[in-house]
Amino acid sequence: MRAAIVIVAAAAGLLAPALATSSFAQTQRLPRRSPAEQQVDEINRSLTRKQQRVGNEQQNQIETNQLRQEIHRQNSFPSMTGPGSIAPRRICSPGSSTC
Repeated sequence: MRAAIVIVAAAAGLLAPALATSSFAQTQRLPRRSPAEQQVDEINRSLTRKQQRVGNEQQNQIETNQLRQEIHRQNSFPSMTGPGSIAPRRICSPGSSTC
């Protein structure tokens, strides 16, 4: 049994450099990206940047519109507090001692 383990370990030790060289050779044989592939990648990156920019512009427009709407609402219905405002009436239940 021990002899079998030694043989397997020796075989693994001998095969390891061959396997490493084989995988290294495979990566070295990969072709470079063609100009057309590079162009497609650049177009995709450009489209992604444009989509992000449009999304940011849309979000800014939404927030601007919300602020305008809030300002319009405040101008249309002025606050009921401060000088010159009428104090709100308190509605008390019958028999309440807090009014």
